[in-house]
Amino acid sequence: AAPVVAAVVPAAGKGRRLGSRRPKAFVRIGAEPLFIRTLESLGCAAPFSRLIVAADRRHWGEMKKWTARRGIKGVEFVPGGGTRAESVKNGLMKLGPRDRFVLIHDMARPFVKKEEVRRVLRKAFETGAAILALKATATVTFGLAKHGCLVGDGPAYTGSLVVDPITFPPALLIP
Repeated sequence: AAPVVAAVVPAAGKGRRLGSRRPKAFVRIGAEPLFIRTLESLGCAAPFSRLIVAADRRHWGEMKKWTARRGIKGVEFVPGGGTRAESVKNGLMKLGPRDRFVLIHDMARPFVKKEEVRRVLRKAFETGAAILALKATATVTFGLAKHGCLVGDGPAYTGSLVVDPITFPPALLIP
């Protein structure tokens, strides 16, 4: 049997970079908020023992209504932090001894493929930890930015980009 895996989903983003007046979790993709799409993507990928969402307490009620409406069960909420790292920490602190692995996946990545999640989990079970790396689909150029423009020429990079999810045993961070 596969080890017990909990998922922690940092979801406390303010939505400013998206130009939204609402928190990022509630930005719509079609008729649904972003966080619902993300939770459904994760839920289709693996049987997580727990789904822990780190979000602003003021929005828990609305999030609970959405998860109930969509039939997403087992969601637990913890306070979101001022940074992604603080939100992840709050989620990790909710884990217990039964949670052998944790998968961290940012709420802002709703289109993760179930095979990508499964691949990261398999690798983590084999090696102790894993993170998703995707082939870059665009050339990333490094150079000096000045007044919002690229000045100077830097090397082009066309390798892989490291993205969520990441999976590891909680004991690596929590003694």
